[in-house]
Amino acid sequence: MLFFLLRLHLLTLKNSCRTSLHNQPVGAMAVLVAGLATFGFTCVFFLWALVAAQKLGVLRESLFLLYYYLFLLLLAGSVPFVASTLLLAEDYTLLFSTPLPSWAILTARLIEATIINSLQFSALGVPAVLASGLALSLSPIAWMLLMPLTFLFLLLPALLVALGLIILLRIVGLARIRASISLLNVLMGALICLDIAIALPHSPIFALLANAHSLPYPVVLHTVPITARLAPSGWFVTMLIALGGQQPLSSALLPTIVLLVSNGLLFGTVLLIGRHIISDETLSMERSHTVHVSNTQGQNLLRRLLPDQLGGLVERDLRLILRDPVLLSQLAVPAILFAVPFVLALHDHSPDTFALLFYLAALLLGIILYTQTSILSLSLLGMEGRGYWLVLTAPITIRRNLFAKWLTSTSLSGGFGLFLGTLDGLFFRGKFLEVILLMGIVLILSAGLCGIGVGFSAIFPRFLHDNPAVRVSPWALILGFVAATLYVLSAGAALALSAFAAADYLPAKTLLIPTGVCLFLVISLLAIIIPIEIGSRRLEAYEWPY
Repeated sequence: MLFFLLRLHLLTLKNSCRTSLHNQPVGAMAVLVAGLATFGFTCVFFLWALVAAQKLGVLRESLFLLYYYLFLLLLAGSVPFVASTLLLAEDYTLLFSTPLPSWAILTARLIEATIINSLQFSALGVPAVLASGLALSLSPIAWMLLMPLTFLFLLLPALLVALGLIILLRIVGLARIRASISLLNVLMGALICLDIAIALPHSPIFALLANAHSLPYPVVLHTVPITARLAPSGWFVTMLIALGGQQPLSSALLPTIVLLVSNGLLFGTVLLIGRHIISDETLSMERSHTVHVSNTQGQNLLRRLLPDQLGGLVERDLRLILRDPVLLSQLAVPAILFAVPFVLALHDHSPDTFALLFYLAALLLGIILYTQTSILSLSLLGMEGRGYWLVLTAPITIRRNLFAKWLTSTSLSGGFGLFLGTLDGLFFRGKFLEVILLMGIVLILSAGLCGIGVGFSAIFPRFLHDNPAVRVSPWALILGFVAATLYVLSAGAALALSAFAAADYLPAKTLLIPTGVCLFLVISLLAIIIPIEIGSRRLEAYEWPY
């Protein structure tokens, strides 16, 4: 019965790919080409970095740090994916009405959660594994052994999150599924923030920032923090190095046993406890739970600031966001990274350290902004689900509806970015001009990234989904990621032109500074207009896939 469920999920994926190729062959080929190009570029980048580390004699240390950060990234993003697959899927009613035993349903769901959770690992983790194997010159047998070891490595974060959810449900009660998701997300984020704060001083990022601003901050590249060695990523790296012949194979025996035993114990514990907690009655209680949101003051403010139709659309989008625990969890995870510089500042209050941490906080703010805008703008359209047909038949234009979603996502992500940028400048005593420039860049980048996200979610819409974690189509994810990355690189190049000219590294300062700023504004404006315009035309001719 378990294999029947797994085969059913594989058949669903196969039919979905076949339907996409049949209905939109050009778009499917574009996604395939863009995905392969992005995958290849990432592999080449990791391979170049690891070969350079090997020449410097720090390959092992680099591998430990690389997979430690990848493990934290995978663990940080596991909560919404695992929670939505394990607790919020809509097909439980059908599954529990079949003669399948509860352990088989839960086992299939855990494997599905691992696969869905590992999708976020595929963009960076799989290229990193391939590049590591090439840098270590693995043999064909070693490559074959690496595949099951990678699966075990991916399974562990999903099982840890699943066990945390089951334990919280056992403690706080069966009717508080959404509260359990939020609480686990906060706890996981705080733990990851502390781990990053411990490991970050050993990272080459500190060295680059210190050298760029001539700040005397010592960085040791030949040491690895104890957390990176003891974490499951350290077990995986030890096995990887042993497979590459850098140390005896016997050294990989203990990490392999520990990884197998850890996965087995976690899997068995989740099945033992979860089969008594997750049931049709439990999930029916969660579905019947109603969230009441009262925001009369917000309604009055929106009516004063925006026209009636636009204000109503923005208000509806805000209500959708507040009622969605999965989306809120996804938005909260990257925001916790901003606490890392403040944790580091507890140990050193010198002006040089504060100056370095100001630029580090600005860098982390860019990462947070890139992640949050992608999550929010890409999800805002698909989260309406089957109810979007009401918008298609309403007396409003599709363009105005997409503009409202762009305005909502830009206001939330940009406003939150301005808040974090202000904290960065005040706490770390940044220069007034640098803080103003940072806030202006944050606001404009938010607008451009949200325009790309809203536009691509409309160009490749997905309104039919059973799992709230997969309400964005793969086309929108891949092409949106490529477009957002190209936008950030091109906009960053325009800003770098102005910055180098202002620092007297380039001649004709009076010409190049305004040229770079104008290019930055034009690129950002095109990133907003073009995707939304194409997306509105796509939705105007949209046929409901029933």
